Amino acid sequence: MQGSRAPAAAHEVGRSKPQLQQKLYEEVQDSTEGRRDVMKIKACPHCGGTASLSANYSYKTHSYFTFVKCDICGAQGKIYNSPEDPAAADWNNQPCREAIDAWNMRQRAASEED
Repeated sequence: MQGSRAPAAAHEVGRSKPQLQQKLYEEVQDSTEGRRDVMKIKACPHCGGTASLSANYSYKTHSYFTFVKCDICGAQGKIYNSPEDPAAADWNNQPCREAIDAWNMRQRAASEED
């Protein structure tokens, strides 16, 4: 079935589930490095830290959950479901764009309204 492939790390023999999850996390971090400026992810509204686009693969649903998460405090934006690997789409598919748009939405602060 096209579009629902498991990440490459899932096929490695002799690795425990936490090791596979860590490998997938590292692959996601490597593939998103340098993309922050291109995709214009705003700083965290809670701590002001940097944020990055992330994805977790679900073996249960055979899809990826794509979201933006703060690298400092761990605040997370809305989660979007993606049937394809976001890294394979160069982190430029509809769920990735929607996750970034949701993260970048801001309420006007009371001081800005005056």
